[in-house]
Amino acid sequence: MKKSRIWAGMLALLLMLTGCGTEEGKYDVFREAVAQTPERELPKSTIMQSAPPPEYVITDAVEQYEKEEHFPISATNESAQGELVVKYNLYRYMDGNVAIVSVENRSAFPLSLRLVGRCCDDTLQPVYTEEKQFDGFAAGWQNYFVFYSGAAFEHFTYEISFTPYEGECYGQYIQNVTYEGMYVTKAKYDHITHELITGDWMVSLAAVWRYDYLLPTSLPFSADFVLFDGQDPDRIYMLDTRLLHGEMEPIDRTAPAQYQYNQFVRIAYTDHDTPYAKVAGITGNYTAVRETSYTLPQELEGVWGIVAIKSLGEKG
Repeated sequence: MKKSRIWAGMLALLLMLTGCGTEEGKYDVFREAVAQTPERELPKSTIMQSAPPPEYVITDAVEQYEKEEHFPISATNESAQGELVVKYNLYRYMDGNVAIVSVENRSAFPLSLRLVGRCCDDTLQPVYTEEKQFDGFAAGWQNYFVFYSGAAFEHFTYEISFTPYEGECYGQYIQNVTYEGMYVTKAKYDHITHELITGDWMVSLAAVWRYDYLLPTSLPFSADFVLFDGQDPDRIYMLDTRLLHGEMEPIDRTAPAQYQYNQFVRIAYTDHDTPYAKVAGITGNYTAVRETSYTLPQELEGVWGIVAIKSLGEKG
C-alpha cells in the first residue's frame, strides 16, 4: 500500500464564512464570533454553564501513524488559541482497505468539524468518498473517524474544516476509554451469519472496552468499533459499524455493590466447537477469558481495539 501526500484543506468552509482568501483572513470567523458580542468570552454549552467540565487529557491508543498534520486555531482570546491535529493510518480488512483518522482538538474552543475522506486508486482517482460531520467536538478532546467502502484502495486524502460551536458538548465527559480484552459469553446464533445454533449453548467471545462516563443523566450515542490484528499491524481483525443508537448510563459510584465502570461490549467470535457449560471459571454473563479455563483461539491472540464515536447526544 502506497502512502500519498495528503491534500488537507481547511479553506473551503472557512473562506466561505469569512469571504476572505488571505492568510490573515481565513480564521476571522473565530475573531468575529467574539467581536460581535465583546462581553462574551467563549461559547459554552448549557451543561458547561451549570457545572465546570472536567479536565480532559488526550490519550491515543494508536502508537504510530503514517501521516500527521497540525492546523492552527487562531485566538479570539488567550484561552481559545491552539491547534487541530489530524493523523491517519491505512489498514487491510477482508477484501478492502480502511482509513482510520484521529482528530485532536488541542484548544479550549468547542468546534463543528467537517471531514471529507477520499479513498483513491493508484492514479489518485477516488474510488470512495465520504463526508463526516461532528458538531460539538469538545475542547481538548480526541476521537477517531473510520472510512471504509469495502473496496481496495492505495491512497487516502482528506479535507478538514472547522468553525466555532456554541451548543452542548459531551466528549469531555467520556474518559479513559480502555480496551479490556476478550470476554466469554454464550451464544445460540453465529455472530456473522446469524444462523441459529442447535443443541447446547456455545462459547461466544465479546470485545470489551471500559470507560468513565461522568454525567448524571443518560446520553444517546453511536459508534464504530475496531479490533486490530495482534499479529499483523497492518490488518484489522474486525470492524463493527452497526451501532447506530446506544445509551450511556450514569453509574452510582457511591454504591460499592454496583459496577464502578461503564463498558462497551461487541461480539467478535463464535466458537461452534466449545460448549459454554464446559468452560470453568465463568462467574457472570461476561467473564474475562484470562479468568476462565477457555483457551483463546490463535487468531485472537494480541488483538486490541479502539472506539470511534460517530455522534453524542443524538438519536441514530
